[in-house]
Amino acid sequence: MAVGGYWKPTRRLLKVRIETNLNKIETIAKKREDENWKFRTFLKCCDLSPEKIDSIVHKLYRQVSSKIDCKTCANCCKKLQPLLDQEDIERLSKAMGLTAEQFK
Repeated sequence: MAVGGYWKPTRRLLKVRIETNLNKIETIAKKREDENWKFRTFLKCCDLSPEKIDSIVHKLYRQVSSKIDCKTCANCCKKLQPLLDQEDIERLSKAMGLTAEQFK
């Protein structure tokens, strides 16, 4: 929502289908490259502090990530190097039938 020329996050997340297909995400990102660049530029010079922007991003991340089943997607693990704590390692290694050391 734009307020006074600035984007203001709302309390609700729009009900949209979350795309997890990496090829489609890449295509969409390329189509919206200019729009994304403009938004990043806006964030650098808006009246919000970096801490406030981080707070908004983390809140949106929690809302979106809670809607994604990692077992059906796994794109983060395919494209990024996730940070895993010992609990994650034990849970994932068990699911894969490996010891924690084999998993590492």
